[in-house]
Amino acid sequence: MKRTSILVLLTLTLSVAADAATGRYLIALKHGARPRRVETLSNLRRFESVDLVAADLTDDDVAALRQSGDVRYVSAVVPRSIAKSGASAPVALQNPLETRQTVPWGIDKVRARDVWQYSRGEGVNVAVLDTGIDRTHPDIGPNVAGAYDVFANKGDVIDDNGHGTHVAGTIAALDNGIGVVGVAPRARLWAVKVLNAAGDGSDETVIAGVDKVLEWKGTLGGNWIVSLSLGSADPSTPEEEAFKRLADAGVLAVAAAGNRGLPRLDYPGAYPTVLAVGAIDADEKTPNFSSWGTNLSVLAPGVRVLSSYAVGASLTAAASFDSGDWMNGYLVTGGAQREVTGTLVNCGYGSPAEIPPEVRGQIALMQRGQLYFAEKVRNAVAGGAIGAVIYNSDPSDPRDWTLIRQDCSVPVQCVPWSEDVNFNWPVVIALRQEDGLAMLGRSGRQVTVGVWPAEYKQLNGTSMATPHVSGIAALLWKLAPAATPEMLRSAINASAHDLGDRGYDALYGYGLADAFAAARVLAPQVVIVPPKHRSGGH
Repeated sequence: MKRTSILVLLTLTLSVAADAATGRYLIALKHGARPRRVETLSNLRRFESVDLVAADLTDDDVAALRQSGDVRYVSAVVPRSIAKSGASAPVALQNPLETRQTVPWGIDKVRARDVWQYSRGEGVNVAVLDTGIDRTHPDIGPNVAGAYDVFANKGDVIDDNGHGTHVAGTIAALDNGIGVVGVAPRARLWAVKVLNAAGDGSDETVIAGVDKVLEWKGTLGGNWIVSLSLGSADPSTPEEEAFKRLADAGVLAVAAAGNRGLPRLDYPGAYPTVLAVGAIDADEKTPNFSSWGTNLSVLAPGVRVLSSYAVGASLTAAASFDSGDWMNGYLVTGGAQREVTGTLVNCGYGSPAEIPPEVRGQIALMQRGQLYFAEKVRNAVAGGAIGAVIYNSDPSDPRDWTLIRQDCSVPVQCVPWSEDVNFNWPVVIALRQEDGLAMLGRSGRQVTVGVWPAEYKQLNGTSMATPHVSGIAALLWKLAPAATPEMLRSAINASAHDLGDRGYDALYGYGLADAFAAARVLAPQVVIVPPKHRSGGH
């Protein structure tokens, strides 16, 4: 080999080795400092409102910067991601709720509607630091005042995950007669994309979002809330300082407690300047995924929370009756994506002997058990059924059900069975046990069963609890615009509905957040009595 070729190869090898040793870091500068060495760093990100820069550094870069008199410290970036549990369920709102609106259970659980005669969050700014917000969604778009993508450094944001749109809907979905409605339906939303399509980011991206909010507040004024349905186990000194800067600027930060079910909160929820929110279910029980700890403030609805979702990002399943009421369903992999209407026919467990002649041209209702799902549906189709509903045999959610069986005759690994893959499946949805039994009582009635693109979805997690409290804060700040973030936080904590041992405890915090009670604490001269028609669920 020629000497020049050897040199080129050596240079390329050293370059690859250098790249492999490069990591992403946050560099905390002394106030006003702009050291020359920093200006030459690779992939540099500047922050306007916090004394930080971010860059790709080698080990030698890190060592040199730590010796610089202009640098306070150098910190490797730590991950952040969406805070939701693995469980989720698309729900069919496209058809029934294109023409009418439902109020998710959490809205009344936190008594938001009891405050609406006094405040709907008008003029209060809520920045959602998440995967973005789908501004084309008819239930949210008009409330989105601005946006910023920290990855692309631009004001055009797309929610390529769906999580941020769900969070935003719980905060401020419009009270417009369709879809759902949020806690503070007239609050002003700001979409700040700090998580990518997979729901992942870092303390750097979160700090970039904080930096943008501080810029907006400095330029536009007004009261600002930052809602963060994200986190991880790793603390970050520069991130903690950024949230301290937020608090000093009069911005209230609300963050998820985390979904690891451990006696310690995720960050940024664990920082003392952040109001951390855990989850409850409809029975006011804490689900096992909700983390807890000494900085936990309050709990809010975080199980089966129905809200908006990025348009076209998911599919939804449901059954709708001729009387106008409907049931949320679950997708069954392999089933057709359309809707069919027919008479509901009870077909037992779906064995050939249980498929009656009257199922031809109608909808088969079958219970889980005895046969594979694929066998049940094939038997119903053989009898002439045009659609099928399978309900669970126990109270668990019917998640991840599939019509595609596995062929394990192939060496090494199983593969989807080609006969199931190529079968012309009808519309098939799954129901929870209680819904299936209720449907069984309606045998002989007309029903529409369908799978459509989703604009709404049920999700679980402290991600879903957090926006309830962010929305409450927006309601409160409209009532008391001169209040400080600490006053809002104090009112929310002091008025919470105690759920655990008397007084504060690390498992339940101060208890279940109560918008009306907090409004009475913060603005007693304005908020007098709740509407007589609603109890609020406590």
